[in-house]
Amino acid sequence: MKKIILILLLIFPLSACSTKEKSEIKNENFSNTLRDVEFITKKYINHDKNAKANMLSIIDKDMYHQAKIKTNKDKDLKSYIKEKSSGNNKLKWIYDNFDKLTYGEKVLVGNDDDACDFVYNSHNNKNDFNFYDGQTINLHRKTPFYLQWDNRWAYDKLIDDDNIGIAGCGPTSMSMVLSRLLDDEKINPKVIAKDAKNHMTEDGVYWSFFEFEADKYKVKIKDIENTEKDIKQALKKGPIIISVKHGYFTTGGHIMVIDSVKDDKFLINDPNSIKNSKIEWPYQDIQDQIVKLWLIYK
Repeated sequence: MKKIILILLLIFPLSACSTKEKSEIKNENFSNTLRDVEFITKKYINHDKNAKANMLSIIDKDMYHQAKIKTNKDKDLKSYIKEKSSGNNKLKWIYDNFDKLTYGEKVLVGNDDDACDFVYNSHNNKNDFNFYDGQTINLHRKTPFYLQWDNRWAYDKLIDDDNIGIAGCGPTSMSMVLSRLLDDEKINPKVIAKDAKNHMTEDGVYWSFFEFEADKYKVKIKDIENTEKDIKQALKKGPIIISVKHGYFTTGGHIMVIDSVKDDKFLINDPNSIKNSKIEWPYQDIQDQIVKLWLIYK
């Protein structure tokens, strides 16, 4: 283990910002990080399924990234990809083939380079990945964390030409909640998306889906008012599904999970962003973006 840690320190030089804004996130290039950690995991740790997540949580603990409002403007999206593409062949390919991407792919990778593997793979017939149970990354929370563009289910079709990676925030969020409440790691986006297919529109999942799924899995669901007091009180009973509009999390609409409160701020499992999921969010930063809240509990 000492040998592994030494190698990791050589691969990932630490850096830190001199100032911290109200909303912050640990800063790393996850596209490169995940590939490097996967190599080390395979070589030294015998394919331990949790090794990548555990090592990531150690490596990145003192680095930060500032949140930003998401954009859907082609010029800004392409500029961001170009800025991040140095030394990353997949992002370089995405930049060179930007006009071939779907609108959803442009918005996803153009706001967050962490998603470059998923977008690149989607256009290069790389969608055959081994499946295993368990969360995408261990954030050490009550609610397990699943990314909708996790390779294990990202390419599964959900509606028309859209897959879970692009349109699966609803079922991915519900799978996180149900996996937590029922203590069952076999409940994942791949499973829950099968139910969601009958509740999808071009604009996303019908809100009635959450009631349908709660009834199917014998858990309770309750609407919550958008006040800091009500949200914090509800979190004492269970996780909260949250629908948001344009802002830090989406250019249109998006579904996520509020896991808990830490130091008077909310921990949110964003199924579309590792970075956003590591931010500790003050209520004042997100209150105007909240559209709907559901408490899910036993």
